[in-house]
Amino acid sequence: MEKLRKEYGIVLDGKMDEPIWETAKEYTGFRLPRSNGGELRPWQTFFKILTFEDRVYVGARCEEGDEMARVLECRYNSNAYNGSSVELFFSPSGTDYEFYQFLVTINGQTEGRYYSECGNIQPDKYAPEWNSAVYIGDTYWSIEVEIPLTAFYWTQDSRWSSKWLFNMCRNRNVGRGCHYSTWSLTDFGYLEPHHFTPFENMPVRPVEDDVCMISAVTDLTDKTAEGYKGMMTIKATCAVDNTFTFSSDYAETTEVTLTAGSNEFSVPCTFPEEGRIDVPMVLTRNSDGKVFKRYYPTLVQFEPIKVKFTLPEYRNNFYPGQDYSKVVGTVISAKAVTLTLEGAGIPKTTITPNA
Repeated sequence: MEKLRKEYGIVLDGKMDEPIWETAKEYTGFRLPRSNGGELRPWQTFFKILTFEDRVYVGARCEEGDEMARVLECRYNSNAYNGSSVELFFSPSGTDYEFYQFLVTINGQTEGRYYSECGNIQPDKYAPEWNSAVYIGDTYWSIEVEIPLTAFYWTQDSRWSSKWLFNMCRNRNVGRGCHYSTWSLTDFGYLEPHHFTPFENMPVRPVEDDVCMISAVTDLTDKTAEGYKGMMTIKATCAVDNTFTFSSDYAETTEVTLTAGSNEFSVPCTFPEEGRIDVPMVLTRNSDGKVFKRYYPTLVQFEPIKVKFTLPEYRNNFYPGQDYSKVVGTVISAKAVTLTLEGAGIPKTTITPNA
C-alpha cells in the first residue's frame, strides 16, 4: 500500500502534517455518555477524515496537557481496552444492523472487530489488512489510520451506501482508572450503532470488489523435515466471476477461479509447527492486480489416526449410564495402517482403513 500513500501525499507516521490534511474538516466535542451526564471532557480529542475511492484515512489528536508524562508512565500498565487508545466505528451500510470497530492504542497496538445484529453478535474472528501509526508529542499524542474498503469484507455489495454511520471514542489512562469519552452522544457506552453519526458522500465499494475469504481449514497428512504437510481448504464468496492468484506464507501459490456466490478450493500447505495460527490469506485479482487480504485463525493439528464415535455420541466420549451395546464410529488415518479395537464388552476387532 506504500505506492497509494505516496500518490495521496500521506506518509503514515501519526503526525497529520501533510498538506492534504488541511483540506479536511476538523471535528471535536467529545463528551461522556448521557448516563454519566453527557458533559464535554476537559481533555479534548480532534479528528479528521479523508476519503478516496478505495480507502478511508482517519487522523486524530488526543490532548493531554500537563498530564502527558503521566499518560506515558501508564502506557504499558493495562491491556488494549483499558489503556489510552482511540476506537473507530464504521457502518458502510449506513444502518445500525452491522458495524466495524478499529482500535489503536498509544503503544501502537491494534485490534479490529465486526459486529452484527445491532452489535449483539460477533460472527467471525475479524482480521483484515489495515494500517496505523502513532506519534507522541509534548502535550498530546496522535494517530493516522488507513483502512482500505476491502477491509469491510463482511458487508456485501447490496448493503453498501454512500451515507455511512461513524463514531470515534477515546479511552484515557492516567493511573486513576480509565476515563471514557465519545464523539456521538450515546446512552451508556460505545456499542450503540443507533447513535452513530451519519456521514454523507462516503465511498462505495465497487461490486467486483465484493470478495470475502470466509474460512481456512487444514487437513494434514504427513510430517516431514520441513514441517507438517497437507491441504488447506478455503471457503470464499464473490459477487462477480473472476480469476485470482491465492498466496499465503503456509501454502503454495495457486491460481483459482471464483464464480459469483459461494466457492471452495484447496491448496497444498506446510506448517512448521502445530497450534492455532493466524494464517495470512491473499487473493490477487489477475486482471488488475487488486489485492484482497485477511488473516484467519486456523487450527493446525496433525493426527495420524483419528477415531470418532458416532453411536453413542456425546463429545466423542462414553459416559456412565449410556447404552453401549452397539458401538459405531469412524477411523481416519493419514496412511494405511492396521488397528485393533478392544474393550470390556466389545469383541476384539481388527480393521485396516484406507489412507
